[in-house]
Parts: sequence; structure tokens; C-alpha cells
Amino acid sequence: MPLSLKLPLMVDQRDGYESFTNAEVTDAIKQNIRMLLLTRPGERLFDAQLGVGLENFLFELADENLTDRVKTAIFSQFEIYLPYVIINNLETTLNPDSNSMSVSFDFSVDRLVAQENFQIEVSI
Repeated sequence: MPLSLKLPLMVDQRDGYESFTNAEVTDAIKQNIRMLLLTRPGERLFDAQLGVGLENFLFELADENLTDRVKTAIFSQFEIYLPYVIINNLETTLNPDSNSMSVSFDFSVDRLVAQENFQIEVSI
């Protein structure tokens, strides 16, 4: 998933077109991460393999292997669709009583200096 363009394109006297700030790049990356985690496989036209589908895991039997399957799905999707994002400290927490799951991780990108945190919670 490439980063989206910010429209309308603004002309910059020095570089030709206005550049993204680090904050704008970080926001775009977080949006791409959110889309990848919440998209169900088969939901996106012309690319049926795209998506982790976190909500699908809520319907599976909560056992000791479920968190490993969630982590494996996340890492494999990031390797294909967001290879520029480096995930550190991936944590998944399942709560079968409330039928919810939270995913939290730190990530970094080669072009960004600071390490960022991403958190998402899905429930039915």
C-alpha cells in the first residue's frame, strides 16, 4: 500500500511540489495500518489476499494458539503490503467475555526518526 497523495497538490518553489511533514506521513501510515488490519480477506476488489480481518478472529474459539495466529496474520500481511513498516513489541489481548480483542505495537519506518505506537480494539 503506497502512501496516498494529499490533494490538491500544492506547488513549492524549492522542490516543485509541497512535501509531506513527518506528522502527515505518520498519519498516512497509521491509516494504512488501520485499513490493513480491519479489511477482511476477499473484501477488496482485485486483491482477495489483502487484509488481516481482525474481526474474523473474534468468531474463533479462544485457545492458546489464537493469539499466535493473529500475530502470524499481521506479520505476513505487513511483509507483503506494508514492507516499509517495522513492527516492534506486537501484543494481542483477547477478551472472550466481552468478545473483543486489542492489538498494540510500536513501529518505525526508515524515513521517520521517531518510533510510533499503534493501538486498535475490535469488538462485536
